Amino acid sequence: MSMDKTSFELFVEGVQTMGLPIWVGVAVAITIFVIELKLVGKGLLLSRSERKRDNAIKRGHVVTGNLVHFSRLSYDDRSSYCIGTYEYEIDSYKGKKRILVYSSACKPQLLLYYGENPKKVFSDYDVSGCSVTLMVYLVPLAAAVFVVKLMGFNP
Repeated sequence: MSMDKTSFELFVEGVQTMGLPIWVGVAVAITIFVIELKLVGKGLLLSRSERKRDNAIKRGHVVTGNLVHFSRLSYDDRSSYCIGTYEYEIDSYKGKKRILVYSSACKPQLLLYYGENPKKVFSDYDVSGCSVTLMVYLVPLAAAVFVVKLMGFNP
């Protein structure tokens, strides 16, 4: 019979030596993460560009852009991009919008959105939730570190 400890037993032993501050920090991080996910799910936690798109949709500032020219870029076997030029018309103004698409092919039509100025259109490819995604992960982590330090844990 072997006297070696299992990985789980070593994990439990390690957690027990860390003490209460670590457990409280983990609980705080999980709680904040769940709250943020619920806010994102309800649409209350949106990036500025997502709000801008939603406002354009509410006001009916949506137009279809038609693909008139495209070129493909490929950096390696896994990554290919398409740069498409889309024409659109708003009232009597005719414009063009170049869009970088992370795909091997450009769509023949795209929805374009605009605010007060029809010369400044944007698409879903311009809308990025990166800052929100980053915040959803970093805020719980920062809160956990803050609570652990506040409770006096020093490794």
